[in-house]
Amino acid sequence: MFFCRFFARLFGSLLLTSVLSMIFFSCSFHYEKEGEVLRFAISTEPPTLDPNLATDSVSHFLLTNLQCGLTRFDTDTLKPIPCLAESWRYEDGGTKVVFRLKSAFWSDGKPLTAYDFIYSWRRLLSPELGSEYAYFLYDLVGAYEFNTGKINYFPGVTAEGDRTLIVYLKKPIVYLPSIVSFMVTFPVRQDVIERCGERWVEPECYPEVGPFVLKEWKHEYKVVLEPNPYWVGKKPKVKRVELYVVSDPSTAMNLYVFDFIYSVGLFSLAIYKFRNSPDFITSPALRGFYVGFNINKKPFNDVHVRRAFAYAVDRNAVVKALGGIQIPATSWIPPGMLGHNPSVGLPFDPKRAKEELALAGYPDGRGFPAVKLYFNHSPENRKISEVLQDTWRKVLGVNVVLESMEWKTFLYTVVNEKPSLFRLGWGADFPDPHNFMDLFTSNSGNNHTGFADEEYDRIISIASQTHDETKRQELYTRAQKILLEEKVAIVPLFWGVNVGLRKPYIKIKHNPLDVIYFDEIDFDFSKMKR
Repeated sequence: MFFCRFFARLFGSLLLTSVLSMIFFSCSFHYEKEGEVLRFAISTEPPTLDPNLATDSVSHFLLTNLQCGLTRFDTDTLKPIPCLAESWRYEDGGTKVVFRLKSAFWSDGKPLTAYDFIYSWRRLLSPELGSEYAYFLYDLVGAYEFNTGKINYFPGVTAEGDRTLIVYLKKPIVYLPSIVSFMVTFPVRQDVIERCGERWVEPECYPEVGPFVLKEWKHEYKVVLEPNPYWVGKKPKVKRVELYVVSDPSTAMNLYVFDFIYSVGLFSLAIYKFRNSPDFITSPALRGFYVGFNINKKPFNDVHVRRAFAYAVDRNAVVKALGGIQIPATSWIPPGMLGHNPSVGLPFDPKRAKEELALAGYPDGRGFPAVKLYFNHSPENRKISEVLQDTWRKVLGVNVVLESMEWKTFLYTVVNEKPSLFRLGWGADFPDPHNFMDLFTSNSGNNHTGFADEEYDRIISIASQTHDETKRQELYTRAQKILLEEKVAIVPLFWGVNVGLRKPYIKIKHNPLDVIYFDEIDFDFSKMKR
């Protein structure tokens, strides 16, 4: 993750991501003789359609409709079900997993083979590629060693013929079928990448194995998808999908002359305007938003400073500024997920905040240096940041400068420059608490805080192979206390809620993962006003 996740992360997360850009989708349906056409507005074009390199929500949204993994999620139960794999079985005490592939084909008619997965996973882990999601496969034998250059060959996945893929694990893990549903594990074609080079993701080269093909990509303007005739699943009802880049959310909102708008948070003006409309819909989301510290940079290398800033966060004020529909959060694992414990974390406590800042040597903020809070540009992120800035000034007496950036620039800054104070989010890549807690382990490519704790890493490792849910709950509570109370690497703000506007004749399945498969969309024409 996607964090990141899928469809419209208004506040964003490093998918995945996590991934963190404001994405606003609106959609129109047009009934034509040839079939159904869906039209969306997206706030930015996808940074990449390379499954091994994608980290953001827009890319994830497209990739889950253009490609597929060994599994995909059942949108009703959120359990992994077969996609390109027809079955799998565990051997050797759970450390060997054998996947049997379906007889599937790429969009150019070439058969899918187990070697397409092997090439993709080795590429994902290759040090030369530098994928942020390489850690996703660290449970496989030799994955970490290969990714860090300690060995020059990845032994964690092999094949027996074209349709049998064998995965070797360091330890039994309970969530492997969920991991292989995520975009970074999708198969890719070695022959196409070698032939087309960097242009392999353009329509003239791009090979798809999912329900849709990339028909057209006019950069910074429009992306067009059409059904894949070789798709191994049920034929989509949607005949064409058109996505237009509309950077201004107010403009996107005005597109409700169209038939479908879906967004995480749905910016506050829209909530106030439409929340009493019969078309207004809400659903739970496995997504959290937070302020992150670089704990190795002054002044946040002092835990008392971090704790002071945490105690000075008024989450109710943040949520109120956003329209009041989100859920204030002091802990990290969201509601509806194993490990959720709302009692964990540091609550809003101005008195304690002042005491902690004084312990750091800055009584009433005297002598505290000016610091910058980095965030990706959107009206909602601006509101969040202004509330934080105002509260920190009133409670702590400190000056926080707001630094707003375009999404790609912000992402580059967070990943490469590691600012001392930033706002991010995370949407579940798969519905297991490991996906939220593994984010802040020492080896995570999506951990931009500098936080590295041996006890935390050990607890997360034990929890990943623990089947007893009561024990797992205890382990994740302990890990959250380390992350949020003892080390204070991040300050949770709120959990997201999916909201949208939907005309009654569009039938779309919603789920807390925000995964919407276009091949599952249906229409009820009897409810359409003519």
